[in-house]
Amino acid sequence: MKLYYATTKGQTDKHIEMLATETIPSILKEAGHDVFTYIYNPADPSHELSFDTLLSAILNADAFIGEMSRPSQTLGFQLASALSASKPTLYLYNSARNGKPDVSISNNPSRLLRINEYETEASINRVVATFLKFADQQSRSTRTSFISTKRIDEFITSRSKKLGISKGEAIRQLLDDAITRNIEK
Repeated sequence: MKLYYATTKGQTDKHIEMLATETIPSILKEAGHDVFTYIYNPADPSHELSFDTLLSAILNADAFIGEMSRPSQTLGFQLASALSASKPTLYLYNSARNGKPDVSISNNPSRLLRINEYETEASINRVVATFLKFADQQSRSTRTSFISTKRIDEFITSRSKKLGISKGEAIRQLLDDAITRNIEK
């Protein structure tokens, strides 16, 4: 899988910085992924890549992973670009840092965004593996649209509110359940 990985250098905790800048990219590469790694260093703007270069790498990737323990506008803009390009996106942060996303992200659900924290290399492996399974599933998904009846729309609206999911996700679940029932017959 082609991955875009981004993080920010300059953590006050050097262990977290090592996890973010070295360990996570190594985990992704050792798992056989083609990884574009961008490490933003606010203290050294001379090594900054053009936004066109970054956007091209985001658009060419299958998924975006942002280690946001030290969030920045630069990483936030990249994350927003990945989501707007319909890329499965992981917002990852260390539990020891106050890197949990603010309400502008956490209260704005996207079917493609996953937000996870980690503590250790083992938890990074677990979170990343779960996300990559999700990203792979999304990469094999296709978009479709259809015109619905008022009755169907009312049912889907009711079900999505009851389950706390989007109408699109409710439709996917209903269709998948129907397929499973037909296969089992």
